[in-house]
Amino acid sequence: MKLDRSEILRYMKMGRAEPDAVLTVRIDRLEHEVLAAARPVSQYLRTAVRLARGAGQPLGDAAGEDAPRYEIGPLTLASRDLWRCLRGAREAYLFAATLGHDVDRLIRKYAALSAADLLIVQAIAATAIEQYIDDETASWGEKLLPRYSPGYGDLPLSVQPDFLAALDARKTLGITLTETFLMIPSKSVTAIIGIQP
Repeated sequence: MKLDRSEILRYMKMGRAEPDAVLTVRIDRLEHEVLAAARPVSQYLRTAVRLARGAGQPLGDAAGEDAPRYEIGPLTLASRDLWRCLRGAREAYLFAATLGHDVDRLIRKYAALSAADLLIVQAIAATAIEQYIDDETASWGEKLLPRYSPGYGDLPLSVQPDFLAALDARKTLGITLTETFLMIPSKSVTAIIGIQP
């Protein structure tokens, strides 16, 4: 996997600053460690997007007091923001991906050793999971809408248990949840990805 250095620097909050030679060597070393530890895997389900029964509005019309409710595979989700993101899509993917537990072990290692290295490792891992997802979804060869994840906007993290169950993600990807619905491994992503109508 080839990572975009500018994305790593963005996650490091470097702004327009260029890293000096010492920092560049440090990033190179830690990038090698993260990529060696990463075991990226994903799981997805392509499914229809339908207006939930009793929602009272046709698909694509978000007027009214209540957020539109959709059936996306086995999930029923109420979200105005998701409605905007899906833009009338009739099909979508439920998608989950992770870099695996070894990256979390690396993060814990640097949390104990060096705050600066921890920042760099976190930035590299965040870039790596995003790059992996971009590569995976590009391989589908479809025009996709921007992905939308639980925890964004008005789609709560509390949908995560049903989302992961729909993909059998505990068994297939090794993803579990904390009591507050955060994913373990931490460098994991769930998303709804609409197929452009």
